Amino acid sequence: MTYEHIDPSILSYIYEVNETFPNPVYERSPQESRNLFSKHAKTLPLIRNNKLIVSDHELIIPEGKIALRVYRPTAERKKPASLLYMHGGGWIMGDLNSHDQVCVDLCLRCTLTVIALDYDLSPENRFPVALNQCFSTYLELLNNKVWLGSASQNILLGGDSAGGNLAAALSIKLRAESKPIPKAQVLFYPCLSLNFNSLSYIKYENAPILDKKSMKWFWGVYLDENFQINDPLAVPMLEKNLSNLPETIMCTAEIDPLDSDGIEYKNKLFEHGNSVTHVHAKALVHGFIRFREKSKVADKYFWLVCEKINELLKIND
Repeated sequence: MTYEHIDPSILSYIYEVNETFPNPVYERSPQESRNLFSKHAKTLPLIRNNKLIVSDHELIIPEGKIALRVYRPTAERKKPASLLYMHGGGWIMGDLNSHDQVCVDLCLRCTLTVIALDYDLSPENRFPVALNQCFSTYLELLNNKVWLGSASQNILLGGDSAGGNLAAALSIKLRAESKPIPKAQVLFYPCLSLNFNSLSYIKYENAPILDKKSMKWFWGVYLDENFQINDPLAVPMLEKNLSNLPETIMCTAEIDPLDSDGIEYKNKLFEHGNSVTHVHAKALVHGFIRFREKSKVADKYFWLVCEKINELLKIND
């Protein structure tokens, strides 16, 4: 199926992805998908400069060792801020390299320290392994000032797609366990619901980059093939009480089966008394923040999210 209103500048990227991933994800092994995802990530530009310092670390948490990549801006805010970022990749692929440029740009454009988390992947490590690692990492960053200094008291959460799911679930888990919640959560086209008959799942069932059948497969690998789970920490849309959660910046992509997930969740957050900002990226597809060099439209919407983050942080300065 073709979508005539798609941003023309990203068509070349879609063709590249189709060449890199010639068969659907559900016809490949998870390891094959990881290899292809890593191969494709190497083709994406990585632009760093002397306005940030990047370093890799290993953190000891109750679940074991976990790798982090820390991006520190050389400039500082009046009130230093930080963002714990969970990468996308359907819970089965992605790593510190796959979303490196996203983290670089969040660091530079928002003048905050970004901590990227290399959580364990499914199906070897199904729910709730990754979420528990995120939870423990957040608490370590919050409590150990060696990592972030004063920025540990001004932490945001962020993530795209499956990483957006983890960020949303982490906020719910922190509130449930009476832990300090983050100042905000920044969610890029998150997967939040098992409703595969939503408006966007129907309208964009065969969308490029991510289609309905692939998304159902990702969920099955993260949970189990029969979706026998009723836990809002896995499926945040199931949470009945969404009050007292962090301020939310929700970014959705129009031509994306997950569009309805983000829109419905941000509406529910607002109805429960939370502050919510919505950035709706028209004419764009799932995953667009990773290929902004191909599309000025994609970069425009990413910049808009960064502006919203900056506005939020200025209020807190």
